[in-house]
Amino acid sequence: MANHHNGRGELVAREGDRIVISGHRVGEPERRGLILGTHPGGVPPFTIQWDDEEGERLFFPGSDAHVESHHDPDH
Repeated sequence: MANHHNGRGELVAREGDRIVISGHRVGEPERRGLILGTHPGGVPPFTIQWDDEEGERLFFPGSDAHVESHHDPDH
């Protein structure tokens, strides 16, 4: 799992990447969503379509979030 950050420590992503939020308790499942949009430079907030709900949401990721990039050659 690669976490993508810029020089200011902000999580960065591209449209089409996936965001994953780790479960906060033992046995709690991850939450996943498709990144539909970002601010310039790929920084948050991200526009997300969560796998478990309808509609788009604006999302500011915390330290429990990571990006699965489908643009990386190793993914």
